[in-house]
Amino acid sequence: MNDIIKKLKNKFGELPKSFELAINSNFIENKEAEVFSYKWLPSSDIGVVNIDGFREGLLVFASNDDVNYWCIDTENECQIILCYHDATEALLYAPNFESWVYRICLEELLDYSDEDDLVISQVKNCNAFLSQINEVKFRFINDLMLKEPFVHDDGYGVIELNEVNEIISEEFGLNFIESYISIISD
Repeated sequence: MNDIIKKLKNKFGELPKSFELAINSNFIENKEAEVFSYKWLPSSDIGVVNIDGFREGLLVFASNDDVNYWCIDTENECQIILCYHDATEALLYAPNFESWVYRICLEELLDYSDEDDLVISQVKNCNAFLSQINEVKFRFINDLMLKEPFVHDDGYGVIELNEVNEIISEEFGLNFIESYISIISD
C-alpha cells in the first residue's frame, strides 16, 4: 500500500477504491488530466489541507481556482462535494470519486468554445482513468467526444445542460442537482 493511502486511511478510514486507484496510478499527479473545473493538490497535501471552520471528515484532494475545494466527505458515504471558501454549505456533486470524474467530463463537454483541442485532450485523459474503473461511463464519454460540437443555449459543445442534468438525476439521483449540505463544525 502506498504511503499516501496509508496516511489517508489512518486519518479518514476506508477510502473509495477508485480514489485509491487514482493515487496509485498517478492520475492525481497528472497535470494533463486537470480541466478547468479543478486543479489537483500536490499528493503530499491531499488530506492535509484543513479549511478553517469546516467539520472533520472532509478529505480535500483538488481546488477550483485555488479558492474552493473538492472534497471526499468521508462521514457521508464518501460523496464528493464542492466546498466554497466563504460558505457554510457545500454543493453535493457526486456519489463517489468515479462519478465525480464522469460528471466533470460531462460538464467540460457542455461548453468548451475556443479551447477545443485543450478541453478534448483533458477530457481524454480523464476518460482514460474512467476506462480503468467503469467501462460503461468510459464508452459514453468516448462516444460523446466523437460528436460534432454545436451551438446551444448553454454554449458550444457536444451536450446540453438539460441532457447533463437528466444523466445526473438518473444515474446519481435528484439530490445531486443543486443540493447543498452543511460543512461547518459544531
